[in-house]
Amino acid sequence: MDFLLLAPGRSRIVIEVDGVQHYGRPNPPDETDKVTRTAVPRLYAEMVAEDRRLRLAGYEIYRFGG
Repeated sequence: MDFLLLAPGRSRIVIEVDGVQHYGRPNPPDETDKVTRTAVPRLYAEMVAEDRRLRLAGYEIYRFGG
């Protein structure tokens, strides 16, 4: 988790700032040495499963980026 806010009333808020590093794997550098990434569905599924686990534990999840 990137940020955890503990609000009054025992509210727990998780703020995630996503980027391709969260659910993509790096490709080999191209001819200009630029590294791109390819989305990996398994990594995204693991991220969503963790969100669900946190929600069931009483957290509010807000995900930005992507």
